[in-house]
Amino acid sequence: MKKIITKSMLVLSSVILSVSVQAASIGLSPLFPDQTTFNAPTTYVYDEGDCLNSLGTGPASGACGDSKLSGNPSSQYNYNGEHVDGTGGGTLTVTDGAMAINIDGLGLAPINGGDYALTADFDYDGNITGASISVLGTVDLGFNPAGDFQSGVIAASTSLLEFGFAGVNDTGVFEFVFDAATGDLPAFSGATTVSVIVGATSLAGLSGYGSWDPLNVGDTAFFQQNFVGSTSTVDTYVVPVPGALILFMSSMSVLLGSRVRRKATR
Repeated sequence: MKKIITKSMLVLSSVILSVSVQAASIGLSPLFPDQTTFNAPTTYVYDEGDCLNSLGTGPASGACGDSKLSGNPSSQYNYNGEHVDGTGGGTLTVTDGAMAINIDGLGLAPINGGDYALTADFDYDGNITGASISVLGTVDLGFNPAGDFQSGVIAASTSLLEFGFAGVNDTGVFEFVFDAATGDLPAFSGATTVSVIVGATSLAGLSGYGSWDPLNVGDTAFFQQNFVGSTSTVDTYVVPVPGALILFMSSMSVLLGSRVRRKATR
């Protein structure tokens, strides 16, 4: 099967919420239909923000607790370690990559005009404050033309329900669960909850042993460092709710029946 890899615009926005910094895995596992993005760069940029200076007249930009002019205690550049609320934080982005969709586990179909982007914002303490996903593109599934993925929107949401992270050192798995999703993928599955698994490897730029948040004394918190994941595979899929499960299975039956009929006529 020849892959078709092109690009389209993806619209991103964010929603504010509060999720604990203790970002343990939430145990996601891909389901079909599964939209897969291969070799998607994953980047995290962290800004420490501002700290009050030793005179209490801050803020002054610099590392908290860093005494640049230790011989002059009254210097405005001698930080006392108090972080200024509302400043600092980090942004995780996952973009681009080769895109395909696997409707029934029997094979990948290329996404035409497709691109991928996910963004998540974190505060100074590593708490997630907002996230969004938007995937645009079309897919010709070869059955039920009126119901093919032709709207141009595969999946999109700005309503984050849950975030998780698993991994240590230079390998990590980021997990997201979104609600109120729109697009052809939720419509096909009859549900609006979209889950995303970002399997990132080779997180370059990290120093020391650690995880997203420190697991042990002396560990390094990933959310306080800049890093880039050179190889990431992203699974984006819909979790059917019980009320929509019958409709979803009906769609799958139509798909399988169509494939059997096409093979029989060859």
